[in-house]
Amino acid sequence: MHAAALHNTPHDDWNRQEAGVSIANDDGSVSRVVFNPDIMLNQVMQWLMARFRKQGLSDETKMSHAWRFMEVQAFLADHAAALRREGLVRDDATEPDCASISSALMEVLATAKYEGVRLHGPAREPVPSFHVDRVIAEAKKRDSDAGAETA
Repeated sequence: MHAAALHNTPHDDWNRQEAGVSIANDDGSVSRVVFNPDIMLNQVMQWLMARFRKQGLSDETKMSHAWRFMEVQAFLADHAAALRREGLVRDDATEPDCASISSALMEVLATAKYEGVRLHGPAREPVPSFHVDRVIAEAKKRDSDAGAETA
């Protein structure tokens, strides 16, 4: 069911307040980006930012965490076929619509440098992201190292 269909019902626990960011441009003007509240990822980001605010994190730290979270989501979506082929993402045995992601992959994505580029939006603008081959290689190495430790 689309989130908008739940608006003002007992099942509506989404934050529908306008949320966005303001960005100072080089010419001194300010651009505002407003997020669509009906997109689940935006709801997760609002929850994370509220949690970070309660923890007293600086704006720079909050935005760094938010950027990494968004890049991880984009990376998983953009490289789903390769990640499945390498066994780092599998169908979840208990939830038919869910996937199981290797903890080694998540560890790598939590600390990986932005050494790759992805193309974003209709203009296909280059955005710093993770290098797919390096991430896969490191995750597989960590998976095999973990397997060797338990053997």
